[in-house]
Amino acid sequence: MRFLTPGDFGIAAARAGAREVVFVDSSHVALELAEANAQLNGVADRCTFVEGDVLQLLSHESPGGPFDVISMDPPAYARSKKHLPVAIKSL
Repeated sequence: MRFLTPGDFGIAAARAGAREVVFVDSSHVALELAEANAQLNGVADRCTFVEGDVLQLLSHESPGGPFDVISMDPPAYARSKKHLPVAIKSL
């Protein structure tokens, strides 16, 4: 059984050859886990970890951008199906 851990998509991108990966999360703990994951996978030298709200950051600044690909984890914006319309509007 395989479990996704914080940073899995970014780690996979780095392992596949991405020159740089910027992780943005509002959870300090999630960022610590993602950084540990990057260390274990030997890609930490190409990773930057930023604590904050990704939509706020992207609306005001572009930490490390411009970006070729942006992957966002939607559960924080839509915790259940009833929240989906509001989550879609926020994007």
